[in-house]
Amino acid sequence: MVQEALANIARHARAHAIWVTLQQQERVLLLEIRDDGQGFDPATVQRGMGLVNLSERAAALNGTLTLESQPGAGTSISVRIPLLSPPEEQAQQQQQILIVKRDIARVYSGVQTGELYAWMTIALMIIGLSFYSFGSTIIFILLVIFGICATATGFLQANSALTRVVFYRGVQDLEVQDLRIRLRGWRFWALRLAALVIWYLTQAFNGLQYQSVAWLLIVLACLFLVLFSVERISTARQRKAYYALLPAAQAQWEIAHMQATLRMRFKRWLLGLGFYLLFTVSMHSVLWPPRAPLQILDYAVGIVLLIWGGLILLETRYFQREMLPLAQLDQVSDADIKLRSG
Repeated sequence: MVQEALANIARHARAHAIWVTLQQQERVLLLEIRDDGQGFDPATVQRGMGLVNLSERAAALNGTLTLESQPGAGTSISVRIPLLSPPEEQAQQQQQILIVKRDIARVYSGVQTGELYAWMTIALMIIGLSFYSFGSTIIFILLVIFGICATATGFLQANSALTRVVFYRGVQDLEVQDLRIRLRGWRFWALRLAALVIWYLTQAFNGLQYQSVAWLLIVLACLFLVLFSVERISTARQRKAYYALLPAAQAQWEIAHMQATLRMRFKRWLLGLGFYLLFTVSMHSVLWPPRAPLQILDYAVGIVLLIWGGLILLETRYFQREMLPLAQLDQVSDADIKLRSG
């Protein structure tokens, strides 16, 4: 490269002096060649084969070439070439890549295992609540405890593996953001399991015969809904940061999928509200003031449905204010790119 540059100066520069500097900065080799020749304007003069060859040789070494020149002020060529890592360092980097891949696989495996055991535990508890003769047996209780422990073990394994992935990749990595969103699901499963455990204990100890227990269930149900909504809003904020890192087309697809999910939640709420109104009207079970614990539970279901609907509207409002503008900005930027390229 130095020989090519010197030959180029001899042919075109009409220089009286030439300076060649070679130095190393950490893992980069710096080469600078300057002359005091006639110089030229890089914006108006077409590069000849000499400069093209220099650029190609620098690129072949994974380096970069910078050219600075002005008419009458000489020319300066700077080349930055990264040095090859020692074999030990390359082996260490390969080992880190393998560790990260293994930990990413453990995150996916842990999340899938936790969700599977959570579903099985929820189904088992619903069966136990429906058939109390089975739900009161020691085998049922041991199975529920095993399911809860297995769910927690899966999510803890995923969280431990994700901590190591974040250490190597950093928080702003795209795949790390996706894994963190997936892992946040353990909080939703914990709330679902806690609600079912409270309901099971209430049934097991005949707590519904006491009005105080019924009112306590109303408060707990409202609290669980609020916590559930707070977690959804926190997840939505994390999704917003994730969408900002995605390519425009993929971000638009993800936002459209989220919008469809919110619509489905609203439809489920309408369906639940319809069943509640149909049941209460047909049974004439809504009386004021409520005198029996079961009448209190009728009011509890209605209050829970109203709060659930309000939280869905709140989440939808947040989505419309924070997420949809991202999709619109992506569409504008894509249009600008096509216009400029055209």
